[in-house]
Amino acid sequence: MVWRRVLRLGARYPERVGLELRALAWSHPILTCADTSAAAGEMIHAVAPHLPYEDRERIERAILSIPEKAPAKQRAAAERTRDRLLGCLPETGLVTAEARERLETLRAENAVPANEDDWPFIEVSSRAFGEVEFLAEEGVPVEAQANRHIRKLEEPVKQFGSAYLNEVPDETAIREALPHLRALQDALRSCDVDGVHPKQANHAWGTLAQACKAVAKARDLSCQSESGTFVREALLDASEKDIPEPDPEADAKFDDPCWGSPAARIEAAAGLATLAFNATCADEELLGAIDRLSADSSPAVRFQIATSLLNLYGHSPERCWALIERIALEDRSRGVLRGLVTPTLFRLRFDHPDRVADLVINIYTRTADWPERENVRNDCLDVLVDLFVAGKHDGATEIIQHIADHPLEHLEQACHLAPRFREILTDGPVDVPDSAADAARFRAIDFLLRLTRSAADVFGRGVVKEGQGDPSHPGERPTTQQTEQLAHLLDAVGFNLFVTSGAHEDDESAAPAEDVQARLLREAGPIIDQLADVGLPSLAHHLLETLNALIPFDPQGVFMRIAAVIRGGRKGAYQYDQMAENVLVGIVERYLAEYREIFQKDEDVRRALIGILDTFVQAGSVGACRLSYGLDGIFR
Repeated sequence: MVWRRVLRLGARYPERVGLELRALAWSHPILTCADTSAAAGEMIHAVAPHLPYEDRERIERAILSIPEKAPAKQRAAAERTRDRLLGCLPETGLVTAEARERLETLRAENAVPANEDDWPFIEVSSRAFGEVEFLAEEGVPVEAQANRHIRKLEEPVKQFGSAYLNEVPDETAIREALPHLRALQDALRSCDVDGVHPKQANHAWGTLAQACKAVAKARDLSCQSESGTFVREALLDASEKDIPEPDPEADAKFDDPCWGSPAARIEAAAGLATLAFNATCADEELLGAIDRLSADSSPAVRFQIATSLLNLYGHSPERCWALIERIALEDRSRGVLRGLVTPTLFRLRFDHPDRVADLVINIYTRTADWPERENVRNDCLDVLVDLFVAGKHDGATEIIQHIADHPLEHLEQACHLAPRFREILTDGPVDVPDSAADAARFRAIDFLLRLTRSAADVFGRGVVKEGQGDPSHPGERPTTQQTEQLAHLLDAVGFNLFVTSGAHEDDESAAPAEDVQARLLREAGPIIDQLADVGLPSLAHHLLETLNALIPFDPQGVFMRIAAVIRGGRKGAYQYDQMAENVLVGIVERYLAEYREIFQKDEDVRRALIGILDTFVQAGSVGACRLSYGLDGIFR
């Protein structure tokens, strides 16, 4: 609220107030926050005519970069924000070719978004809405005596099920709840005779099954005991009820698993799958019910079985594998396959690498042309990447390396995989050989190096202007959206190095040990070299901060890499960023104070220093000017 008012004050008095606030016009949080974005557009429109060339360029580049920094799922909204803010710029006096071209396209199509709040205020109202209101809307005569009686019996059962939704009931709680569970079951078994409405009965069966599912989680529960026998029979009864009913439209969208509750067959499937862990419960009748539910018409029911198949593994391994293989090879639901891959196959990946990898690769391959397939394929990659890092399966290695070498074909998968290697980069002792940890680390570094090399090459083709060839980046030119995704990918790799190096830690004790940092510099240095020339400002900044943390382990080599990052950063005007100036000045001052001899002894390092300072002097950096004036002090 405060920033919004400040921005509008700047728009009202552009020369008196707006000029003082101009840095807000290239601040990413201000430009993208729903509360301040429209107000920022008002101020940009008012203040831009009064700004020098350099400031107008910074504003345009900040606006153009908004989609690059957005997560993939928010890219469309970020592009609209970019277009709306570009529309706030004056029609004449645009600095960057990219802004001119985009605005010309939008204006030609009459598609410049109005500068309005993305989240307008709306009036809302509320009312109580529980079981009675829901059933009434479904046509149930809720005031009929038979229906009221069922709901009365249902109430303590519902309270028990809710209390232990995510907790495990103890023996006392189960013993106290059992009479209520029995009373509800007895009433439901005679509900047709008593005149209970079918929808009221279905809801009550779901409530009973949910409570029995909670009992099934109890430690040391035996199906030879009174409570175990009861919940087993009640869950078997509930597993044959009508709810959930088929819903082709909703079932087709069952990707991120969610479902209405309570629903008798869903709750029963989860409860029976839990009971299956207990050998006293897992007789042929119960296992047969699990077989039946694993092929249920509702994906939400099948999901309960797919996620819990390991409960059979201890006493019925072949039956467990038979169900796993049938679901993996035949099920057409993305959500069910996700439930099978994670957690079931994920937990078996190291015990049965070949069998698991073959099934996961089959799922990964057969879902390649499915709509909205990204989540299930990414779940598959989570299994395959672990097998790749451990060197457990050639097929997994082939898929992971193909993604690294061809990121343009697999942008979604490449973006998903990049963060998975973060912890591995510092894994393993330095002073004692550890062949497994070293091999895993080398595979991770090889993947990231291949990925950055290929992604940077394709990105380079995407940022050259139309009609201008670049002999260093021959090949197919990516689309604008692909180029933005590649930028996000490369930035993610740089951010991972930044985090892994310990550069982000305010507390030095939380950073990796010095010998681990030194090894990281040796092993990941080629990745930094590939990223240095990309030119994205955010990436350049993370690389600069990463190298700053690694200076003591190779002062001369790190400085040459710093110079390469600055040269690459000029492509994205990184030198105009105030944060860049602050970090760079601090680094140079540190070198002059602690490592002055490398400038005295090596002419290449001196040239690199002069090149760095010239870049920032030309950008108007006062700190760089000050350092340049004092360079003769190097030889004192």
